[in-house]
Amino acid sequence: MARGNTQVRNPETTRAGILEAAEASFTTKGFAGTSMRDIAGAAGVHQSLIHHYFGTKQALWQAVVERYVEAYLDRQLPHLEDGKLDAATLPRALEIEFKFWRDNPNLLRLQNWALLEGGNPFGEKRDALYAPFIPVMQALQKAGFIRADIEPFHALVMAAASVGFWLQNRDEIAAALHHDPAAAKAMDDRFFADMMKILFDGGIVDRGEGLDGKSAPGSSLPLAE
Repeated sequence: MARGNTQVRNPETTRAGILEAAEASFTTKGFAGTSMRDIAGAAGVHQSLIHHYFGTKQALWQAVVERYVEAYLDRQLPHLEDGKLDAATLPRALEIEFKFWRDNPNLLRLQNWALLEGGNPFGEKRDALYAPFIPVMQALQKAGFIRADIEPFHALVMAAASVGFWLQNRDEIAAALHHDPAAAKAMDDRFFADMMKILFDGGIVDRGEGLDGKSAPGSSLPLAE
């Protein structure tokens, strides 16, 4: 008696296909708007197979995000070792940060959906994402590469906030300024160069007086009344 054809799945291929389908759904519908049935249909697998590989929808979200976090840390961490810290460390870290988020727009979409839905975008990986930078920033400050009168991690946070805002709103900004949105890379390059100038060289010319014309020793900003 002849046996029917039995499809043998490759576990790694199947798992990867589920992750791709989940990411596509999460980025367009968010966590709350995505069902396991949606993901199973897009991946071409039975829903029970998703539960077999990942368990819950939350665990599946975590697996999708973890791929990005691990890829990001693989790029950043080799440059943040103690013996390699110097004046170029922070500029290099910011360049890696900018290029990674620019080249992975789905990660920005995932983050936005999670924040809109009141969740934690990075789940269990949140500490792993931020913790390595705290001692690095403190070491750079101690070595004199970051001003002593600021919270060192704030510099990285402000740069990251600038990067996020730019990448989310670049096309709208291009339209408002009548720039060609097709020239996104050139716009990105100019923005990043200007952001670095402002962060490391300052964006306001110090004329020895405040913006209201009053003397403001040691600062180009006006004295408070």
